Amino acid sequence: MAREPTVLVMKFPPPYSSLPSSSELKARLARFGPLDHHSANRVFWQSFSCRVVFLHKANAEAAHRHLSGQNTLFGNVNVRCLIRPLAESKVQPEDALTDSVVELKLPALQPVVLLKSCLKKPMG
Repeated sequence: MAREPTVLVMKFPPPYSSLPSSSELKARLARFGPLDHHSANRVFWQSFSCRVVFLHKANAEAAHRHLSGQNTLFGNVNVRCLIRPLAESKVQPEDALTDSVVELKLPALQPVVLLKSCLKKPMG
């Protein structure tokens, strides 16, 4: 079997509160074939998705068929799956399934205003 690293992306429905951990994903999906442990197997908590890299395309396709048919690996959850070659995934770093980046804006500098207390009695 020719080595053709393939990415399996799983998208869980948003109210799904307990995504599988990275080690749990590896344990459950290893039955379909060897995984590439050096690639970016990741769990994206904000987008409710996971990415696992199989060493062989046929193994990723077998996992995709199983998850698309029964969804019993993760309970009765409607998991949407897709597969793509690993090279295609590396070319597109701005993947739609990655975590959203929160942009931090610094507050605008404002002139210093000396405030007077309304609780103090006026002097004099």
